[in-house]
Amino acid sequence: MAIILFLREQMRTSVIRRKTFGNQIFSKKSRLINERKILDEKGQHTLIVELQGQLFFGTADQLLSEIEPVMGDCKYILMDMRRVLSMDFTAANRMKQILARIKDKNGFLIFTSVPLSLPSGQNVKEYLEYLGLTETANLKFFDELDAALEWVEDDILLQEKVKADNRLLDLSEIEFFDGFSQDALKTFSLSLEEKKYKKDERIFKTKDEGDEIYFIRNGNVKIILPLAHGVFHHLVTFSKGGFFGDMSFLDTRKRSADALSLEDSTLYVLSRRKFNEIAVKHPEVAGKFFEKLAFVISNRLRQSDRELKTLQES
Repeated sequence: MAIILFLREQMRTSVIRRKTFGNQIFSKKSRLINERKILDEKGQHTLIVELQGQLFFGTADQLLSEIEPVMGDCKYILMDMRRVLSMDFTAANRMKQILARIKDKNGFLIFTSVPLSLPSGQNVKEYLEYLGLTETANLKFFDELDAALEWVEDDILLQEKVKADNRLLDLSEIEFFDGFSQDALKTFSLSLEEKKYKKDERIFKTKDEGDEIYFIRNGNVKIILPLAHGVFHHLVTFSKGGFFGDMSFLDTRKRSADALSLEDSTLYVLSRRKFNEIAVKHPEVAGKFFEKLAFVISNRLRQSDRELKTLQES
């Protein structure tokens, strides 16, 4: 009787904690306007399923029935396993069925945060591999959901012919300066300093003094927040054409996070002192700069609000 009651309770509880699409939540990699537009348009073909609890014959059937109505339109199905407590043969077999169906469309089944050690002693990743769910062209594993989302976004952009190149961007090609006059660009170019950073080199650390704002000519920069016991939390990654360091540039206070160059990177650097000199000589140019800065920061906040609303409602 106890076993029957347990199964009844488990089958009444949804194994899906949250179900969202790729145009509702995004990776932590900051994208340019044209890239964000494409990801908004194509994001409906990416399904993110956050699983929870016990995955066995009853809940596995529930999982399949809940995602089946949208599977036909999806090229990417991400299964976040971080809150999974156990998994049996039937659940693994349902995953195989999902993989077979999406493979027929040349799509991808992606597992993230697969538990390596549960309280029961089960290693879910080893169990999946034992049952034949090993990484292939259409089946992928990622340690974190964010890394999987970034891979999916990069793949979408690649399919849409948005190719990255290694050349250095001129100031006029950096998105922030779109709409600036040639005279304004010349004024800023005289005050900018170019700096190069090696892969894995720290650009600045938390509590460092500094009031510079950085514009990325080439490379990728990861912003991380140091926590206790040597742990870091990934806040955002800025790519070529983006900018960072704006908080200390605005309030001239100490840095609130670390900036790490993920690859060899070349940056334009503008100090607050140099900017203030521009503001004295060319107040209209400085006004344009602050207007653009406020606009971009506002868009970043709106994007965050949009994602938080999606997570709250789901």
